[in-house]
Amino acid sequence: MKRITILSVVLCAYFFVLNPIPVKAQIVINEFLASNSGLNVDPDFNESGDWIEFYNPGATSFSIGGYYVTDNFDDPVKWKIPAGIQIDAGGYLIIWADGYNAGLHTSFKLSASGEELAIYSPSGEVIDSISFGVQESNISVGRKSDGNTEWSYFAEPTPGATNNAETFDGIVKNVPQFSLLGGIFDAPVWVEITNTLGGSIHYTLDGSAPDNFSPIVSGPLLVNETTIIRARIYKPNWIPGEVITQSYFIDINNAIGSLPVISISSDPDNFWDSGKGIYVQNFKPDWEIPINIELFENDGSDRAGFNLAAGAKINGLYSWQLPQKMLGIYFKKSYGDGKLDYPLFFGRERKVFDSFALRASGSDWAYTLFRDGMAQSLSSENMDVDFQEHRASVVFINGQYMGIHNIRSKVDEDFVVENHQLGDQKIDMVENENYAEAGSLDQYASFEQLYKKDLSVQANYDAVAAQMDIENFTDFIITEIYSQNTSVDHNIMAWKPQLSGKWKWILNDLDRGFFKAGSNMISFYADRNVIPLKQLLLNDGYREYFGKRLADHLFTTFDPFLVKFIIDEFKTNIQNEIPKHIQRWQGTSSSYGNPISSVNFWNGEVDKMKTFADNRPATLLNDLQNYGFGQSEPLAVSIYPKNAGTINFDGIKINQSYSQGSYPINEEISLEVNSKGGYVFKGWTNETTNIIVAEEEVWKYNDRGEELASN
Repeated sequence: MKRITILSVVLCAYFFVLNPIPVKAQIVINEFLASNSGLNVDPDFNESGDWIEFYNPGATSFSIGGYYVTDNFDDPVKWKIPAGIQIDAGGYLIIWADGYNAGLHTSFKLSASGEELAIYSPSGEVIDSISFGVQESNISVGRKSDGNTEWSYFAEPTPGATNNAETFDGIVKNVPQFSLLGGIFDAPVWVEITNTLGGSIHYTLDGSAPDNFSPIVSGPLLVNETTIIRARIYKPNWIPGEVITQSYFIDINNAIGSLPVISISSDPDNFWDSGKGIYVQNFKPDWEIPINIELFENDGSDRAGFNLAAGAKINGLYSWQLPQKMLGIYFKKSYGDGKLDYPLFFGRERKVFDSFALRASGSDWAYTLFRDGMAQSLSSENMDVDFQEHRASVVFINGQYMGIHNIRSKVDEDFVVENHQLGDQKIDMVENENYAEAGSLDQYASFEQLYKKDLSVQANYDAVAAQMDIENFTDFIITEIYSQNTSVDHNIMAWKPQLSGKWKWILNDLDRGFFKAGSNMISFYADRNVIPLKQLLLNDGYREYFGKRLADHLFTTFDPFLVKFIIDEFKTNIQNEIPKHIQRWQGTSSSYGNPISSVNFWNGEVDKMKTFADNRPATLLNDLQNYGFGQSEPLAVSIYPKNAGTINFDGIKINQSYSQGSYPINEEISLEVNSKGGYVFKGWTNETTNIIVAEEEVWKYNDRGEELASN
């Protein structure tokens, strides 16, 4: 039997021609969706796989069991329909092309880039077939009516139901061309939008996607204030083309500042409508809205770092109550590429994201706006623990200034897989010991049973240590303890590869730390029931390891001089933007926190963090005496000449030439020197420090040889 498969590509659309239906055939391919992005969910695996709809145009039931379905004409018996499957007269059968190879789920998936599709009889006779080109997400291809000989596109697919929705002859593939890409400009600009391949260009200026009733481009547009232009091409009886968005920031008064700029555009109702706007509800809305998002690095570049369609929703367990919302940004195939391929955080190797967050700083919204990111960053140099990256930015929604938002990676499966380059490896990722963010709870439940045994028994401890990364967990909990983070009960994330490896922990949400240096000692964290610290501390060996590791980090990683330097870096990064941010949110309030009231208040809160950095090490060293350690004595380590090398202090790198702090007496310290080029290590020397003028003491001096006045 001759098979006819015609696919013509003409500039901007694909046309489908139905293969003739053999006289003997009673079953036809009626509709299919080769790029299903959350539109239709199967009842067996609760996933949105590709699907194929078969239709029985006959007057009697038809047994289709034993027939073959394939996506490759050279392999006609690729997947066999299970025995006993029938399609009623005038009825439909949905088969899921998702690769599961179970029940009505084929062993293959359909390719959105285009391929072949056919059904064969048990004897190898082709019953129906079609070839198709590149497919758009959530747009199906089907017969204009059930069993018809003409194919059409359906913007609203109808799996398992009659093809009576509005049909389209094609999809517009060409897009408007902008003479000037979006960016930050110091003067008004003219923008031309053109199209050389037919169709009319419709555009909007309010952030909404253009429709058939939007204005048509008839000439150059003058942009003399911050404006979002969105445009797409329409042709009669065709599905309109992709919406192209360009944001123009006209910064005549140099008010944009120096932070990266994020421009979000969407139908204004998606944000502000009293019924469906995600920004104005008195509850946390769980729905996601379509947006376009652009990132301008604000570094003199002439274009956006990325410009993509995406989805956005309100994030935050409690912080959704704040006037300024935390937005989760999601890249899915239903919007476009399905991934963000851009290095959001230049200090990391990770370049691919399926989501990220624009945080409003949560519990720190009322204080400094960088507490969490700063506290997590302290672990970057000397600790074997993952943490969320942080970049401050300013966000605009449809051109409206929304203040400082911190670009943060989301702690999810993608975070682990991309950061650890796991490829196709499956992981278990468990939140708060009771929720599987990825994989299942089974392996963690077994681990939990194991660590709740008496770990003072060495054999029990050894069994636990074989399943968890002791150093990782210890560095993780030391950071929580040092930061005095009080929200440790509900921000615990552990993960491991399903087939190998040990459990590791990830830092996130330290925005409730760095407040009270004398509060929340080690016992507070040992009493948390979502981590194994209490049980581990019962073991003498671990208790010694933990205490010494804490003392090591207090002298190195959490050296007050270093921590205050990093606090100042975070402060300097946003201090010029703070007045504008304060003005934007002035007059708002919430039960979760009120906005920063003034620049002086903000400076004072930053200074309080520095005071915390000065005082926290001494309180924890004193607390270590409750765990068998001696009192601490002053200790200093220096390198001479300055910058001649670095020192490893119990394996932890000290970069600065002089470090001063305290350390428990009678504890052994291992020191290792790494000389820089041009220097040779000569040896160690003990030095005694004589305090001539105490810290913060008022003193005077002169060089004239005269007596100083007593006052």
